[in-house]
Amino acid sequence: MKKRNWTERRNTIRRGAHVKAYLYREGGSPLRCHASNLSADGVFLHTRAPVLRPGEVVSLVFTLEYERIVRTYRRWARVAHASDEGVGMQLFRERPAGAGAGLSS
Repeated sequence: MKKRNWTERRNTIRRGAHVKAYLYREGGSPLRCHASNLSADGVFLHTRAPVLRPGEVVSLVFTLEYERIVRTYRRWARVAHASDEGVGMQLFRERPAGAGAGLSS
């Protein structure tokens, strides 16, 4: 088995997931996407185009469905990286410094 030549920077374990998410950015309409590689500290959001810039702060709403019950979870997030496939986000429970006042909490 080959040894990896990079250091893992994540503090928490990632879980494969397919969760509906809604992304809210200041001055824009909500963007519906789906989340994967979900952890307590981060998530990858699959979007149709790289609509966000690294460093941008957004509000996220995740929806989880269990039979007939739907739960929503709200988190703040900062864009860590963006590509044609989507964006990697760092998650926060509280509004991080630099978040726009126009975003809903």
